[in-house]
Amino acid sequence: MKKRLQFVNSVLGNINFWIILFFLFRLYNITAPPIDAAHSWRQVTGNMVARNFLEIDNNILLPRVDMAGEMSGITGTEFPILNYLIYLMALVFGWQEWYGRLIVLIVSSFGLRFFYKLIEKKHNSQHAFYATMLLISSLWFIYSRKIMPDTFSVSLVIMGLWYAWKFLENSSIYSLLFSVLFATAGILSKIPALIIFTPLALIYLDRNYKLSNKIYLVLAFLPSAVFVVWWYFVQVPFLVQEYGFWHYYMGVSMTQGAKELWIYASEASKIFYSDAMKYTGFALFLLSLIVLFRNYKKEKNAKTILQVFIVSSVIFAIFMLKSGRNFAVHSYYIVPFVPFMTYVSAWILTKIPKQKLAYFILAVVMIEGIINQIHDFRIKQNKTSMLRYEAVLDEFSYKEDLILINGGDNPTDLYFTHRKGWSMENNEIKNPEIIDSLHNLGCKFILINKHYESRPEFNQKPVYQEDEFEIYECVVNITNDNMDK
Repeated sequence: MKKRLQFVNSVLGNINFWIILFFLFRLYNITAPPIDAAHSWRQVTGNMVARNFLEIDNNILLPRVDMAGEMSGITGTEFPILNYLIYLMALVFGWQEWYGRLIVLIVSSFGLRFFYKLIEKKHNSQHAFYATMLLISSLWFIYSRKIMPDTFSVSLVIMGLWYAWKFLENSSIYSLLFSVLFATAGILSKIPALIIFTPLALIYLDRNYKLSNKIYLVLAFLPSAVFVVWWYFVQVPFLVQEYGFWHYYMGVSMTQGAKELWIYASEASKIFYSDAMKYTGFALFLLSLIVLFRNYKKEKNAKTILQVFIVSSVIFAIFMLKSGRNFAVHSYYIVPFVPFMTYVSAWILTKIPKQKLAYFILAVVMIEGIINQIHDFRIKQNKTSMLRYEAVLDEFSYKEDLILINGGDNPTDLYFTHRKGWSMENNEIKNPEIIDSLHNLGCKFILINKHYESRPEFNQKPVYQEDEFEIYECVVNITNDNMDK
């Protein structure tokens, strides 16, 4: 009995067990289409790029979306590494909507393992265990199964940081290559993931590492840095100007960002105290931060943790200012900072004398985090009608036909038609001049999702109609004078 209990304790205390367990748990409904409770728009735009690689042109330097109307759809985006991996899977297995979910989940799970290894190496296995478990149940829990590059990019940079550190120690060319490969891929996928590399600045100050290795590491990353700068600050603006369609948000000036964050201060603060780790997690983070400041002169570990946190906070503050309002309204903007929050939060748990109490607090934080995110595993029932769009349209239209949909800024409806075209607000569609101009640009059909309020009325019968959506042929003078329902 005693041996059995020891075995159970050894398993439960093994981070690999928990990473695998939560990997398997998040496989639930992994094949669901991207109509989750949140951020379906972000996922379908990523899938658009991947699907267009498969069906039109696989040039990774020319990503294209579907909502550019009569234009090619080529535009500036985040460097499409995740999208290209989806394309490669589709090339082998055929197109499916969910490949991106699985890719992100796999990479994010490896990211957790390397996160654990980094903290274990610098501190101890107990601190690493607590920090990784807190990260698992943070908003990482849901974003690691979405077709989005956030946890994907952060995980790659975490791996790159590990191998950079190993290179400084062992001078291995393989460590250097893996560091450059993973970190570059992560930063290209999403620039804010760069924040994960900030602890390297502190490692560089350590005189125990050879100066030559530090120089080699910098030199190895120079081509990567040049390519990142070229993509985001040369190629993205060029694609927008050359092909006439803007999609990628490049941020605002820091002055403007500060003004916007001030206006949306309530929403921005909520990202920290609610979305990142939920309420108990944020309370644990604050408590740990306070105690760290009180103990940093007495304890070396406390000083190291604070140094890492302060440097990363400064870099992250710059990203916040560049993001402005977008930071306040999109919770995934905080993903690169959450590992630092869990790193800080875990420290106070290591200081609790009774391990059972520490485990209890950990369990409370994790349970709150998971319970408040589990709804995201389900798809929105009012969006399931979108899954019928393509089959219905195929009955009387070609894939090349341009479509107008009343989806507003959200291109999810358009994506599921498997066609290109426009997504506009209902009040825009009610404007006869807009409809006439789109007709002249080649628009063939108008699909109206009936779930959206104040939808337009037309003076002709639909070519298809059901309870949740209807389709009209796009013709001149289709709108009524009295158009509100």
